[in-house]
Amino acid sequence: MRKYFVGVQSLRDLEQRYKEYIKTLHPDKGGSPEEYVQMKREYERLRIYFEEKEQEGRKVSLLDVLELIGEVATLIKQRL
Repeated sequence: MRKYFVGVQSLRDLEQRYKEYIKTLHPDKGGSPEEYVQMKREYERLRIYFEEKEQEGRKVSLLDVLELIGEVATLIKQRL
């Protein structure tokens, strides 16, 4: 089975490569329906992976912000 998205490191890269493949692999553009389905399945699996990874990053960032707010509140209390 061919790997279509080898080396892709981000959701943005994935989407760009997907758009390139659509131009040649889509059955309406003369591509093989089987090959298109394989590429589409790989794209969907990686899309979900990258979206979950981005959401995890946002959660960490939110936790960092909340921790910082707590530290600022402590400093303010100490100065009052």
